[in-house]
Amino acid sequence: MEALLGEPVGGFLRLPHVDVAEATFGEFDGEVHDQTRGNISAQTVGDPLVELGVDRDVLGECIGHAMCSAHLIRMDLGCNVRRMSESVKRVYATGRRQAASAATRQRIIDAASELILLRGYRATTIGAVAERAEVNVDTIYQLIGRKPVLLRELIEQAISGHDHAVVAEERAPIVAMRAEPDPAIKLAMYARVIRETHVRLAPLFVALRDAATTEPEAMEVWREISDRRAANMRKLVREIDDVGGLRQDLPIDDAADTVWATNSPELYVMLTGERGWSPEHYERWLAATWQRLLLR
Repeated sequence: MEALLGEPVGGFLRLPHVDVAEATFGEFDGEVHDQTRGNISAQTVGDPLVELGVDRDVLGECIGHAMCSAHLIRMDLGCNVRRMSESVKRVYATGRRQAASAATRQRIIDAASELILLRGYRATTIGAVAERAEVNVDTIYQLIGRKPVLLRELIEQAISGHDHAVVAEERAPIVAMRAEPDPAIKLAMYARVIRETHVRLAPLFVALRDAATTEPEAMEVWREISDRRAANMRKLVREIDDVGGLRQDLPIDDAADTVWATNSPELYVMLTGERGWSPEHYERWLAATWQRLLLR
């Protein structure tokens, strides 16, 4: 049947009216006159619902031997439906496995976050994470990796606010902030982004900093995240300078390091944890400090 239909699954489900021809002429079984058979062939192949890659000559030849198009289609209908059903089942099963794997992965990350914040990075073992997440240790290694990779994933999710890493340029608040032409408003918008991020990130970042003092792999993650922060600060300062908002006596590097230092997770923890500031108080102070120190 695939020789008759260019696409084995494509068009046969759109042919309910072909059965009319079979009901009208099928009972004659070969006694249909040649002229009538020719008319059936022309009408069938000319139908836009039927002509989906059908070879006219082949279909006409078959009809010339008293085989209705509906009968020809039924010759391969069963196996086509089975193939299509099996394909749909495979796609559905794959989707279910992927969803289950993603849910398990997130459960592992949530368990690791709880334990690291409770016990610290060094005291949190992969075995403890596996027990809390109710999975095997091998599952953690398969879905995520070793403990430094797990910590990196925790930090990436805290930064992005999603269950996966998102680069800064693609996050909606950053896009809106970069589109703002007024330097003072831009800094106020960025202060809000920092406040919302630190609520999620700061405790984990402090845990990473502490782990970096003794564990080389944690130190590598710490440096990578810190360098990325510094690079993003320079982008922000350059954008302010491009619109003429930066103080003329302030070098770009100094301005970028000022932003980097004042929005550090360590300072956020000191002010909100040790000095009792609310996150909103921190946001207002940060915006006012940047506007006073950086702008003309």
